[in-house]
Amino acid sequence: MPFSLRSMVLFSSLITASPLVFVAGYFVAIIANMAVVAVIWLLPGYLIHPRAMAVSVATINAIGQSGSFISPYLWGLARDHTGSVHLGLSVLPLPFLLAAVIVLVMRRAAPAQEALARV
Repeated sequence: MPFSLRSMVLFSSLITASPLVFVAGYFVAIIANMAVVAVIWLLPGYLIHPRAMAVSVATINAIGQSGSFISPYLWGLARDHTGSVHLGLSVLPLPFLLAAVIVLVMRRAAPAQEALARV
């Protein structure tokens, strides 16, 4: 839910011209991010075998750090080529939609893995 909410808020900030609506939407996006951060690190412990935990957390961290480098670089590249930040704002909701899909798929896979572990 927070990923979807954040994606919708970021998309709505793209289509608004009001600074007040933009700031309010950004505030809601930050709140949704805090909700995600509180829960996201619980998923590896629930879904991944304890022996693979260190590698899994390191992989999650490496992907996050890569995104932290690549996203601003691509944002600046798009701004330099188009002259505005509109393209960057229009692409920004997509990773959060992808994250929402991944969480939903993992959520459906978790009961199946739990049932297999009982056998």
